[in-house]
Amino acid sequence: MEKRKITYRLGVDKRPRCSFKQRLYAKLFALSPVFSSFFMRKTKNAYGLPLSVAINKGFHCDSPFLTVGEKTGLANLYIHSCGKVTIGSNVAISKDCRFITGGHDLHDFNIDIIKPIVVENDVVIFTASCVLQGVKIGRGAVLGAYSVVRSSIPPYAIVSGNPCKVIGFRYKPEEAFEIESKKYLENERIPLETLQRNYEKYYLSRIQEIRKFVSI
Repeated sequence: MEKRKITYRLGVDKRPRCSFKQRLYAKLFALSPVFSSFFMRKTKNAYGLPLSVAINKGFHCDSPFLTVGEKTGLANLYIHSCGKVTIGSNVAISKDCRFITGGHDLHDFNIDIIKPIVVENDVVIFTASCVLQGVKIGRGAVLGAYSVVRSSIPPYAIVSGNPCKVIGFRYKPEEAFEIESKKYLENERIPLETLQRNYEKYYLSRIQEIRKFVSI
């Protein structure tokens, strides 16, 4: 994942932003009581989204650097600031979620710090979750409702909370590897050793902590 940090000084540097056409069609789609389907198509075309992508009224994206894969549902996702956002295929995002690619330097509030966000294939993000700058969400991961994601999530992990914590995995390593073998070419698969290492590090070694966390 590209981790490059970009900084802008407020009132001095010109930040990239989505086009007037993109903002206009998104606003018309959100506000229009009629012709919703027409303005939805116009919004998707303006942002270069595939026809198979679904968006709802209220979808908003400040960034001019948005890439989305096929058969992904964005609902009314709100993407704040101008960082690059890459969302894979077959991703399901529930209502009222936010991606925040920018933040301020705590030592100089006039400096905006921008980092990219990556969401890999087959991720599920439930209601009102917030993904912060510089985060990569591994393929097949599940974010529980109202999760706040401050650090990257391993593939197939289930996370919840603020800040979110890994509370389980969708599959055991061998099951995940079997799914990988069916869906991806050999050079695109996550190695079994990596899946096993993540399972041990984020789940088995923390099982008592996780049980206490989910019982609260």
